[in-house]
Amino acid sequence: MNEQVNTVDLRAVALDIVTEVLENGGFLNRLLRQVLSKYAYLDRRDRAFLSRLCIGTVERKITLDACIDHISSLPVRKMKPFIRNLLRISAYQIYEMNGVKDYTICDEAVKIAKKRKFTQLTGFVNGILRSLIRERDLMTEEDAVKPGDPRTASAFYRKLLPKAPDHVIYSLPEYMYDLLKSSYPDRAEGIFEAFMQHGELPTSVHLLRTNRGIDADRIQDLVTRGILDVHPCEKRTAAEAEMFICPRLDVLMAEPTYRDGFFMVQDISSAMVGRLLPLKAGDCVLELCASPGGKTFHAADRLRRLTPKDGTMEPVIACDLSLEKVEKIEENRAFYHMDDMVTTCVWDATRPDLLDHLGCGPFDIVIADVPCSGLGMLGNKPDIRYRLKPEDLEDLVRLQSAILTQAASYVKPGGTLLYSTCTLNPAENVAQMQRFCERFPFAPDPSAAQEVYEALSGCGYGGFPDSYGITLLPGEYPGEGFYLCRLKKNRSF
Repeated sequence: MNEQVNTVDLRAVALDIVTEVLENGGFLNRLLRQVLSKYAYLDRRDRAFLSRLCIGTVERKITLDACIDHISSLPVRKMKPFIRNLLRISAYQIYEMNGVKDYTICDEAVKIAKKRKFTQLTGFVNGILRSLIRERDLMTEEDAVKPGDPRTASAFYRKLLPKAPDHVIYSLPEYMYDLLKSSYPDRAEGIFEAFMQHGELPTSVHLLRTNRGIDADRIQDLVTRGILDVHPCEKRTAAEAEMFICPRLDVLMAEPTYRDGFFMVQDISSAMVGRLLPLKAGDCVLELCASPGGKTFHAADRLRRLTPKDGTMEPVIACDLSLEKVEKIEENRAFYHMDDMVTTCVWDATRPDLLDHLGCGPFDIVIADVPCSGLGMLGNKPDIRYRLKPEDLEDLVRLQSAILTQAASYVKPGGTLLYSTCTLNPAENVAQMQRFCERFPFAPDPSAAQEVYEALSGCGYGGFPDSYGITLLPGEYPGEGFYLCRLKKNRSF
């Protein structure tokens, strides 16, 4: 990060974002995206500094608060919101950003406090920060465990806070930590560590070939220049592969191939939904809760390529709750040149009679990527930690059940229902599917798990199978926590 005078006070901007997230429930990704768009002229290092400071501070909030409370006679919860968030972003720099000088952190914090009319508290802020620095240095003076290294962060914080419980070390609400620990007792620590090391993963992008085709030389050129690499899940050449990793998404976005709508940013976990669809030419496909449309477009892309040149393809139908969500699908549909391959519908998935509304019969394949608690995405959306409440989990289970109740009638006998979530909560996953199959004439497709393992074998993934579906665990493959269950409807129904 360029520490010279800049027209944008990056720390002040970060402070505003973090305050909005932690005090007012703002969405971190949305706020950060808006700010980075506003200051698009910032160089790459400054943008990276701002992103890391905001994401890291929100992610580590519980741990940072414990560190500050260990020093301060005034608990964090009793501080003025401005002061506690200023201390949080400063503490994160002290503990996690080795490239920033200690004197710069203290000086910049004092300057911001003065600018925001908190001059009377600058001594308090400066004193807390210098105490944090001294304690950090004492902890690491003769120890190989250093701050700022994600591989040893937990060990560092355990030494710094020897009496702190594990949920504080991993910066998780206690109920959330307990849920994941009890659900995956032998794997929980790896999951928690993976949530903190998400920045190590490159972006995954999906190549939408559709019927427009794409010159293999253009793809190979992107690989040769280091803009893309074939995803380790692929066992195909660059000319044949669909999934790639992208070290620098901003560089790819400047390429004509991206601007022409051939590449879609999609985590490998989400891509597994499209790969598990047992598509064949002529299939009718419906996605509920579809916005922003990634899984719909993947399905449409595959279906188009399965359709004979002289055949016709039924458009994939994408539904979602509100006009705003559907407009996002339509915006992406235009970008990916899929106007004739995808149609949209505003529909509350818990309501009956969708088939009457559409004027059609049941579908060969229904995708239900339902609203969920998002506990598999804590690495990329750290603010979920504070937005989600224990009581929300039960509400989500009921909502999912209501959606599945309607979805059951949308599938033809012999057809497929593909259920997916981005959570690791068994109540929303395995237990939900078990209850559903007890109520409706569906059964898990036993071949689905093997297809997932084969697809991810190049990533070294061994799998976490269950009698109902497959759970993808972060840290065991290069993707987010995810759950998939492919169900077949009884033909005699």
